[in-house]
Amino acid sequence: MYEIDLDRDRMGQRLGGGFPKGSLVLIMGPFGSGKSILCQRFTYGFLKHDHSVTYISTELTTKGFIEQMDSLDYPAENYIYHRKLLYIPVYPIIGRAADRSGFLTKLLGPRAKALYLNDIIVIDSLSSLIGQDLESKKRALDVLSFFKKLAETKNRCVIMTIDPAEMPDEILLTFKAVCDVFLTVETVIAEGGDVLHRLTVNRFLNPERRITGTTMFRVEPHAGTVVEIAEVA
Repeated sequence: MYEIDLDRDRMGQRLGGGFPKGSLVLIMGPFGSGKSILCQRFTYGFLKHDHSVTYISTELTTKGFIEQMDSLDYPAENYIYHRKLLYIPVYPIIGRAADRSGFLTKLLGPRAKALYLNDIIVIDSLSSLIGQDLESKKRALDVLSFFKKLAETKNRCVIMTIDPAEMPDEILLTFKAVCDVFLTVETVIAEGGDVLHRLTVNRFLNPERRITGTTMFRVEPHAGTVVEIAEVA
C-alpha cells in the first residue's frame, strides 16, 4: 500500500491509510469541489512516507504549486530538489489558449516515459488535458488500458481527476467502471455559511484497513484539509 496517513489529520484513516499498489484511482467532481486540494494532500502524505510522486497539473506553475503547498503547510520544495517529487506544469509549457488536441498522444507516447518512473502518478486534471481528444469510447479505453497496464505491471498508483462537465457521459461511465478506486467530491454550504467538502467513496477494491464511506472536510490556511470532528464522531 502507498500510505497517506498524517498525524495532523484523519484523512488517511478515513481512506484506510492509503491506496493499494497497482491501482487506478479516479477522483471526480465539478470545478472548485476540492479535487486539487485532495491531490495535494495525498501527495504530501505519499512524500512523508518516502514514496516518490509525479504530479502533472493544469492549474499551477511550479512556483505557484510550491506556494500553494506552503500555504497549506504541505512543504514540497525540498522534495522537488531531492527528486522525490517531479512536478510538471502543463499550461506554462503549452499555454492556456493552445490547442491541446495532440496532448493525449504525447502523454501516452515513448517520450513521456520519464513521467512514469515514480511510485505514484497524479494527473490533475485529466479531463482538462485530454477531454477534447476522447472522441469515442474506444479512445477512452485506450487511455484507461495504458494507465491500467502501467499501474499493474509496474506496481504504480495512478490518480486521475476528472470534471464531469468536460467529458461525455458515455466516456465517464467507462472511466468509473474501470477504476479500482472511485471517489467523488462536492462542495456544500454548512449552517452559518461555512464552505465544506464532501468526499464519498463509491468503490475501493482491496483495502487493507476499514474505509469510511463519506468524509466531510474543510480547507484551512497553514493546516490543509481538516476533517470535521462531528463527522468523525
